Amino acid sequence: MSGSPAQNVFSLDVGQADAKLVVSSDGTKTLIDADESNVTDELDRVFEEELSIDSDTEKTIDHFIATHLHQDHILGLFNLKESGYNINSASQPNLARFEVGEERGQVDPDLFRNYIEALSEHGIAADDITNLSCGDSVGSVSGEVLSPPAKSGTIPFKSPKTGRERNLKPEKANENGLVIKLETDAGKSTLLMGDMQDSSAHYGEDWLVKQHNDGNIDLNAETLHIGHHGSDKATKDGYGDTNKGSFLSTVNPDQVVVSSELESEYSHPRDEVLERVEEHGIDVFWTGVHGTIKQECDKETKIEQIPEVEAASPADILALKYFAKANDVSQEEIAALEEGSLSAEELPRDTPELAFKSDYLETASKASETIRRYPKDAEILTLNRFPKAMSTDYVSVNEHGAESSVAEGNVDDLSPEAQQVSQSVEAATEASLEDIREHRQKALHRLTDTSPQPMSRSSRTASTTSDQSTSHIHTGTKQSDQSNESDKRRRR
Repeated sequence: MSGSPAQNVFSLDVGQADAKLVVSSDGTKTLIDADESNVTDELDRVFEEELSIDSDTEKTIDHFIATHLHQDHILGLFNLKESGYNINSASQPNLARFEVGEERGQVDPDLFRNYIEALSEHGIAADDITNLSCGDSVGSVSGEVLSPPAKSGTIPFKSPKTGRERNLKPEKANENGLVIKLETDAGKSTLLMGDMQDSSAHYGEDWLVKQHNDGNIDLNAETLHIGHHGSDKATKDGYGDTNKGSFLSTVNPDQVVVSSELESEYSHPRDEVLERVEEHGIDVFWTGVHGTIKQECDKETKIEQIPEVEAASPADILALKYFAKANDVSQEEIAALEEGSLSAEELPRDTPELAFKSDYLETASKASETIRRYPKDAEILTLNRFPKAMSTDYVSVNEHGAESSVAEGNVDDLSPEAQQVSQSVEAATEASLEDIREHRQKALHRLTDTSPQPMSRSSRTASTTSDQSTSHIHTGTKQSDQSNESDKRRRR
């Protein structure tokens, strides 16, 4: 059975967990995952404020889908019945594709028993839970299951990145979880990745790209709900200049949605993931910053967020992530921030360079605050550390590190020493690349030379010393303006 197209997708703000409510055009409500504990609070708000439902007798979930059986995706099930919700039917990944046990990545036996018990309270017996695999339809909403594989056992395949033999073993829950592609009224698509990733002999994301390249599935989607809360083991790019085997290039989304808490203990979404997304020119919406996110899937689809936050670029998200890391702030305080309202002194020292491209930090101001932290040779340090930040605006300082002037775009106003650094950046970069190429050639030459090689002094020393119309995301922030600014990213 194929359901009606998705009309709204709510990514619920449930902290370091996941829960999504999909409302079809015929009113069918599908809950995908149920976090650890907060799902009823956010569901109540969505039911009352968005769906105009506040009677306990009307709080019905037509279908529940567990993308995989880890506690941050199903533990909230236990609160649904107590809060007046009724679930009519349920689906889960094919049981043959993961193991129940005590090993890392497996499904905890006690959690599995409690999960079955929680569904039984809704009148759903274990035998009534539908097992889903690649090629199945979702049923309650128009969409297709892209993973896990329908086959049992270890599945060998050639990596689309490297051409090497890879395996997808039927063991770990994340890499054998459900990946679902939803279809909308507007003919657009949304890809829900669950906790899909690549992890030591369990190459789930790589397998998906291989299946796409072989024509077995279609990963392309306008909106991507990225895997595993923004872990750096998911949402990967390919290798080399060709970016061969890139998951991001294969999906080619206009925007991504991340579900994790503002101050994630795992630093989700990871910096590497946001930097990859930045390279592809993709907007980011993060429950940790934007709150519950509503994706409207009609012809003028938008993404709404509560509270309103004027942030959608990866640079903005990184800046806010590190601002929250260094300061005890709430989502409401984040929402109150304006462009240019942050200084570099409010960010920790390990803040990535990309964050300094954020509109929350005004360029001259951020450079000024940055060099206050590095008073010695401040201009040179700033040019070396943040060359992009200093490309149009910069701050001059005297020998004691005190600010003396702010100039815009005139490199002649820099000290002679700083001018020299600025002018040599490109040459130094090229020299470094050439050095890397030379070392690579020497390494390749050594690999082809089978004659015994004497151990170098450094090697001897070492051996003795050592034993992360397109859809707009309607988040309560600026919506269509951000989308207009990314016209260059719209698919042709």
